[in-house]
Amino acid sequence: MSNKENGRKKPWGALLLWGALSLGLYAVVFLKGDAVQRFVAEGGVGKAAIVVVVAIIFSLVHGNFTGAFFEALGIRAKGR
Repeated sequence: MSNKENGRKKPWGALLLWGALSLGLYAVVFLKGDAVQRFVAEGGVGKAAIVVVVAIIFSLVHGNFTGAFFEALGIRAKGR
């Protein structure tokens, strides 16, 4: 299997990087679930803001992983 498709290099490095980051984030949440739950349950505006920032980080990391995954498979959005 070639590393190029239609003259474009496949993003294997990006796929591995974003996949490892995504896996790491989810591992921390699941392995430290009790601590995360206690932190969120305490409430407060500052902690709510931290939860929102963490959710945005998860979204960005997982979205980049998904994009690299589909591009590595050769699945692309249909052009207009």
